[in-house]
Amino acid sequence: MNVPLDALRRVERTSLAAMLRVLRNAVGAQPATEAQPASETQPVTETQSVSETQLRRALRVAPRHEWLLRRWLVALGEEGLLTAEQDRYRLAEPSGMDVDGLAAGYRELGFPDGMARFHRAALDRLPELLRDEVRAQDLLFDGDDVLDALTAYQRNAFTDHLNETCAALVVAAASRRAPLRVVELGAGGGGTTEAVLRAVRAAGVPVEHRFTDVSRLFAPVAQRLGLAAELLDVDADFAAQGFAAGSADLVLAGNVLHNARHLGETLARVRALLAPGGELVCTESVRDNRAMLTSMQFLLSAEDGRDRHTDRRAASGEVFLDEAGWRGELRAAGFELRDVHPEPGSPWAASGQLLFHAVRPGAADVADVLAELGDRVVLETGTATRTAARLRAALGGEPEADERVRGLLATLGADTGLAVALGPEPGRTGVLTGDGAAAVWSAGGTAVLGDPAATPARLLAWLERSEVETAVLPAEQARALPDLPAALMTDLSALRRVVLTGAELTAAEAAAWAELDVEPRGAVAPRPAGDLAADVAAAADAEIAGLDLDAALDALRLVDAAALRSMLAALVRAGWSAAAGGTDSAERILDAAAVAPEHRALVRRWLVELAREGLLAHRDGGYAPVPEHAELLRIDDPWREARERWLAAFGAAETVDYARGSAEALPELITGRAQAVLLLFPEGRTDLARALYRESITARYQQRAVAALVAESVRRAARPLRVLEVGAGTGATTEVVLDALGGARVDYLFTDVSRFFLDQARQRFGTAVRCGLFDLDAEPDAQDFDGGPFDLVLGAGALNAATDTDASVRRLRGLLAPGGLLVLTEPTTEEHWVMASQGLLMADAHDDRAGSGATFLSLPQWRAVLDGAGLHRELELPPPGHALEPLGHRVFVARA
Repeated sequence: MNVPLDALRRVERTSLAAMLRVLRNAVGAQPATEAQPASETQPVTETQSVSETQLRRALRVAPRHEWLLRRWLVALGEEGLLTAEQDRYRLAEPSGMDVDGLAAGYRELGFPDGMARFHRAALDRLPELLRDEVRAQDLLFDGDDVLDALTAYQRNAFTDHLNETCAALVVAAASRRAPLRVVELGAGGGGTTEAVLRAVRAAGVPVEHRFTDVSRLFAPVAQRLGLAAELLDVDADFAAQGFAAGSADLVLAGNVLHNARHLGETLARVRALLAPGGELVCTESVRDNRAMLTSMQFLLSAEDGRDRHTDRRAASGEVFLDEAGWRGELRAAGFELRDVHPEPGSPWAASGQLLFHAVRPGAADVADVLAELGDRVVLETGTATRTAARLRAALGGEPEADERVRGLLATLGADTGLAVALGPEPGRTGVLTGDGAAAVWSAGGTAVLGDPAATPARLLAWLERSEVETAVLPAEQARALPDLPAALMTDLSALRRVVLTGAELTAAEAAAWAELDVEPRGAVAPRPAGDLAADVAAAADAEIAGLDLDAALDALRLVDAAALRSMLAALVRAGWSAAAGGTDSAERILDAAAVAPEHRALVRRWLVELAREGLLAHRDGGYAPVPEHAELLRIDDPWREARERWLAAFGAAETVDYARGSAEALPELITGRAQAVLLLFPEGRTDLARALYRESITARYQQRAVAALVAESVRRAARPLRVLEVGAGTGATTEVVLDALGGARVDYLFTDVSRFFLDQARQRFGTAVRCGLFDLDAEPDAQDFDGGPFDLVLGAGALNAATDTDASVRRLRGLLAPGGLLVLTEPTTEEHWVMASQGLLMADAHDDRAGSGATFLSLPQWRAVLDGAGLHRELELPPPGHALEPLGHRVFVARA
């Protein structure tokens, strides 16, 4: 069918014009009162601007609908119908309103007639709806069946198109796994359900469909479709509601997940509900539909006036995430995104509705495929072969099957010790287990699967028949094969080496293989991850065992508090002076303090933190002094107490002296008259910067954890490891790591973006490291750089200086060998003393920090970055409940 784009635009233009008419008329008619100064209530003309506060007061918007007014302003701005000037808006003249044409427009869009009647009634009474004098429910249910009214907005050409796509995906899944266990969330009026049931019945594939909703109101819909309705609240524990973990093969959610109070928590519940390899198919709006903003979205306002959402939408008032936001949420929840429909540029995408198809990675489907194909399987990389084609068919025939198999096999748990023993490009390799296949496949080789239950004689015959260059065998079988009478008569000319798992051969056993002209090689059997984690955590705790943690944390809090007061004092000293009782916008404060362009984003974040900590009042979209303003500007005593406590806790005071020196220079720093780099590296020396890392309790904990991890990895490896440290800077972490290695053989590449640090490293570390330039913000191929692969990549507080953390982590992932580790130490919460010192050295971010102005990524954002780069998160320190956990400094260990 033709896509009704013209009708969609006509309906949206009418809604936008209605918004403008309401906003302009209301402000012009509102009289001045003592509570509302005349300057805030003058009639709006074409040349005047108006604030959000003025609009809210003029319209007398009910508190629970204030978020909707803000969404109106965003939508009008996106459509070019208002211009923003700091915190004020200039409104265009309403045009394009065609209320009489709504019925025809909705009919062309495929909506039921009741939708046009409801929207027209809503447009006629928009001011009353905003004031909560009229309820949207009263207009929606006026004369219509309740069920029909509630579901009218979901029955249209665009939703029908996505429902058909949903149905096709369910049929495809059911053809691979039968009977397919489907759980549909928020099934409501059954539009998605109907399309799916129609398709699966036509295809004749068995499906067990569970129809759920949070309300019993929709039970008649389920009954009409031949299903039983079940209650399920997406904001509560699924298992407690009778939906056991792993009990679904596919979860359907048609335009429902945006209702979750916290998307991340709900998606985690969905992931747990799915069996390994299970699929999520959900449709969602990725922008505010202009028509819905003046109709159905009044129903989304919380009755108690509180924010409907407790996730990142709470700050912005958004209901719908954009496509990038959905991709990030799915990634952070542990899903692998398969596809998004419609394709970019498709006219079907014009309504802002998309379908996301994601998978919970897991071993079950891969294990099923391996069992089905048995010991005749050859998993080939590169061009398709007959057996690779069979594998594709078993996995559903996706074009990305090669890459998918690689990822899915990895979920079986690739033996990292084996990956190290195999080395790069292992070639054609015989293996007996799924994790062995994963190691070979991930290393770019060909995995030929044998029968793990075969007798030694059969294994010997298999080695001859398969013509593998390398055989991966358990030690017990590897010991038995050379002693077989048939061994000397077996053609093993293709076999070059045998890699053992589980144990080493004795000298005599190794000599027996050598007589067959085969090199025996031992694969280090890795200890359980929990043991390694425990060892690393114990080493980190031992580093800070001699400190009074309570005293140290108290000293750090005092330094942070003093730095916060110094930010406020710096703004005043630089020129900002708010009138008593007055409120200034962020832009006015920055202008008054003459903040340099390169520091404006950071100082805006200062204002947020000052308000959050109670040093400024945040009201009416601006900032004002609090009653204790004059006292807060006195900063000598807080710094003096902070220094005394710090010195008592740590036995040195370089950190607090540096922090105070930066704080005192803030008026010059934020205006660009002084350079923060000169305070951290006075006269070009690095001794102060290194001292900060020696004193810091979090740095000491992190450095010892990293050093223990590197040293243990080197100890377990069968060959010298290649280690890359990025953003190594002063070498504070390098020094601790090299000391822990104790002279063990390792190829250590020390890199930084600055030659200054490389020269310092050559003098300090001599031949223990190689040195090279490396820019985290540039592609490795475009740099004069020894590009790996590396077994370990370290970044100690380096990635927060990258402009796009997602891109930089993906680049580092590309430098890792199969099974290699990325080890990062990073802050995940704001530190006020850093915001008032080293924060002035950081470039503007273009990742998730850009929207919030935050200095550092949060813990969920970091997890999403690592997941999005295709890394498996293996360890985070400090563990939950640790004394250092509230400080937000984390050690991340993730494996390729």
